[in-house]
Amino acid sequence: MKETNIHSKTIINKAWNSAAGRFDHSFVFAFQTKPNYLEFRRCWKTSYATLSQSIRGLKASVKTIMRQREYAGKQQSELHLRKAEATVELLMLKAAKLEAARQYAAARMIANSLKLTTIAGQHIHTITGSSTNGIAEVHWDLLYDGGKRYTDESFNSTWTV
Repeated sequence: MKETNIHSKTIINKAWNSAAGRFDHSFVFAFQTKPNYLEFRRCWKTSYATLSQSIRGLKASVKTIMRQREYAGKQQSELHLRKAEATVELLMLKAAKLEAARQYAAARMIANSLKLTTIAGQHIHTITGSSTNGIAEVHWDLLYDGGKRYTDESFNSTWTV
């Protein structure tokens, strides 16, 4: 089932930063997959285009009213609010790109382990790790899990990915 507007499901958190003297924003996104992210971007683009058009209209309205030497405070206030909203939308887009990149990297993360045993099958050591490019590089100090040095000339290894 297709979401109607994944962009509107984004949670926006706003907190006062007294050190910087401004509000800081953080976002919780509803997208979890690439198609969801692309749908978010499509909805964001539509929303931002509408907001931009509104800002342009308000600017023209303020300009017209001011040329007539009339009070344009209501329109100026509305314009200020729309510009602040546009700033939050741009911050949201930046955060969404970072979140999508984080999700992509996490999805590509591949866990692996190298189990080392003696030729007779006795457990020596297990090395675990992860990789995002499919290449695993491991180092072993020739110590058993218990700390005793391995002195035989050969051993078996088994990779698990």
